[in-house]
Amino acid sequence: MNSSKRRVLLAVFPHTDDETVVAPVLARYAREGADVYVVYTTDGQRGVRAHFPIPEGSTLGEIRRREGEQVSRELGIKPPIFLGFEDGLLGELSNPPGKVLREMAARLQKIFDELKPDAIITWGPDGGYGHPDHRLVQDVVTQLVQTGATTSRLYYFGLSTEQLQDTSGPFSGFLPTDARYLTVHVPFTDSDLEAAHRAAACHKSQFSEETLQHLNRFLTKAWSGKVSFRPWFGQRSGEDLFRY
Repeated sequence: MNSSKRRVLLAVFPHTDDETVVAPVLARYAREGADVYVVYTTDGQRGVRAHFPIPEGSTLGEIRRREGEQVSRELGIKPPIFLGFEDGLLGELSNPPGKVLREMAARLQKIFDELKPDAIITWGPDGGYGHPDHRLVQDVVTQLVQTGATTSRLYYFGLSTEQLQDTSGPFSGFLPTDARYLTVHVPFTDSDLEAAHRAAACHKSQFSEETLQHLNRFLTKAWSGKVSFRPWFGQRSGEDLFRY
């Protein structure tokens, strides 16, 4: 890579608020001069919460869009990119099969071609806590990387079993990644953490005050100053499936 080229980091998530799990890393690299982008693939119109009295539909979708824009300003990153696919219907049955996912792949490919990211981050195969949209977006991103359509490094966000110990409350459903696979640990500063907390507070349609406080405590403890990632394809090589 040309050392004079600004580094480009691209995060791909289905929903505004998903970036919360990696927010300090986004803030850190933006602070250091990288071009940092977040792509949100769905419109968020079905993200109804009991504390926020807006029914599903275009009004809620517009609110979530504005929240995503505010998040980018708090983190100091580029304005978000919205693809606008219908929330919760990424895996709907269609003819041909996977029609929505094929369209998403085509649109993401154009973004990859335009931005030429050096690194891409997204959910892991677990989808964080099993959310189907999370898993499907990860599938599409991985599909593009494994076809060679981009030379970007791909990383999955993850939390180890140890990081999830004593977890309770609304975030107890996170699925762990074995710590052996979380080999990239990106440190961040107190100012990056503060930016992440300000960004999380933008999601008023998603987090009540109580939930936000719990989320910040949970993630701050789990991160312990570093966000962990699993490289999509490890550094191992060889000629035998049973030897590393």
